[in-house]
Order: sequence, then C-alpha cells, then structure tokens
Amino acid sequence: MLKKLILIQGILLSFQTVLYFGSEFFQSKIHDVKRPVDDKIPFLPWTVLPYCFWFG
Repeated sequence: MLKKLILIQGILLSFQTVLYFGSEFFQSKIHDVKRPVDDKIPFLPWTVLPYCFWFG
C-alpha cells in the first residue's frame, strides 16, 4: 500500500514538474505578479513568525 502511494506521488510530482517547466519554456516574457500596492505594505519582522506557524 505504501509503495503504491509513493509511486502515485512520484508520478504526480513528475507530471506537475513537466507541466511547470514546459509552460515556463514556452512563455516569451516573465509574468510579474507584483503590483504597486505591494510596495506600500510595510514589512514588520514580528509578523513572519505567525505566518510561518500558520502554514506549519
């Protein structure tokens, strides 16, 4: 059961990797997701810790 799960996860990861790098290869320019409002958001060092715990 575990070997089958690992095999499926490996196949999915390989498929996702091929799709990602394939789409990056065929794009002519970089897609920038940063917007001007992002520069106006202040960076507060103490906010990094709750952010890391949220995704932990």
